[in-house]
Amino acid sequence: MAELFHPKQSQMNQTGNRKLQRRLPFHSLFLAGLGFLFAFFSTTCSPLQKPTVVAQTHPANGLTYTTSWLGNSFGGANQKHVQSNIAAIFVTEDGTVYCNTIWDEGGREGGIYRNGDVMGQLQGTHTAGRVGGLSVTSNGKYVFASLVQLSLDGAFQGEKFPPMQANWYGVSRFDLEGNPVPFAEGNSEDANLLTVNEEPAGGYADFSDANVAGLAADRTHLYLSNPMTSEILVYDPEQMQPIGRWSVERPGKLRLDRLGNLWVIQTGDEQHPPRLIKFRSDGTALPQVIDDVDDPVGMAIDQQGRLLVADNGVNQQIRIYDDLDAVPRWVGTFGETGGVFAGEMPGR
Repeated sequence: MAELFHPKQSQMNQTGNRKLQRRLPFHSLFLAGLGFLFAFFSTTCSPLQKPTVVAQTHPANGLTYTTSWLGNSFGGANQKHVQSNIAAIFVTEDGTVYCNTIWDEGGREGGIYRNGDVMGQLQGTHTAGRVGGLSVTSNGKYVFASLVQLSLDGAFQGEKFPPMQANWYGVSRFDLEGNPVPFAEGNSEDANLLTVNEEPAGGYADFSDANVAGLAADRTHLYLSNPMTSEILVYDPEQMQPIGRWSVERPGKLRLDRLGNLWVIQTGDEQHPPRLIKFRSDGTALPQVIDDVDDPVGMAIDQQGRLLVADNGVNQQIRIYDDLDAVPRWVGTFGETGGVFAGEMPGR
């Protein structure tokens, strides 16, 4: 399973005591659309192993799902490999999977996959000082991915690039095939980067709170989590101009429900456990709160309107919640308790 090390993610030890570590596995799962799709990525498959797609039904909750094993099964030929250290996944209604990661040695920070095959990538990363990020989403017209524009000691000059000894963190816009879609005030070589934060160069980009931690979008709103300023930022996805903002401490991953309300993972720290909170599109706080997930790292809405929450804690499961507009109610789980760590031989 792909993982990204992130200093602020928490993990439960086997006794159930929460502890913070500097480098911990960070799994982000984004699921969307009419179906319920799991995409598992392995980096240890044989190059001769072919992708497999198996349809199954989970007896406890009736969910029909498809498991696609990709990993290194393509061997890297013909530009077909699965990027490493996947940090974010978003699945569209037609089953297209968009992934994002800070760095992929093969040059595919933003990968596009469908039906067990590599379809392409978000163009423009791994060149001109650009690397990927920690979030990705789509509104059906555009794909939005968080990116980092590095200065590389001033190797790239001009107002579209950061000053020497600084890095820009923001969001780039693409079409559904992964081609950059520029806009009037866009930065970077392709003029498709919305700059959100600037930070002195140095250190590891994936450890920085300057990263855009979460994204969600519909046709009229693009929502960004900005931990650096403790805010949710809202932009017009066409003009890429700001149209709103509100304060949220420790904002993380985002998800829109079917009524257009925004769910936010409020990440935990030494003093505060994590929880999920809900807002209207104008930032009005709503009373619904979910606070019984050990380590929430991703969300999705299924075709029944239920909220699916990826729990990276001891249980390593998807938790399912209903009655989102009243009092959210936990109605089940998906996946074996313990996840990849379960069974007589953990990891197999």
